[in-house]
Amino acid sequence: MIGLFVPLLLWLTGKAFGVSSSLEHACAATVPGGAEYFRYDWKASGLWNLIFVVGLLLGA
Repeated sequence: MIGLFVPLLLWLTGKAFGVSSSLEHACAATVPGGAEYFRYDWKASGLWNLIFVVGLLLGA
């Protein structure tokens, strides 16, 4: 059942679901005006993903 949740979430919402995409959002949140690649609204696109990773770390 758990193995079906991630593909279903990706299919229904179109959002990336994983730790690697969370690293991109974490870099965008912490890099002070550095690279152009990290200049986007990370709160709108990746806040839920960062909360997911924090939950993983707290639950481990």
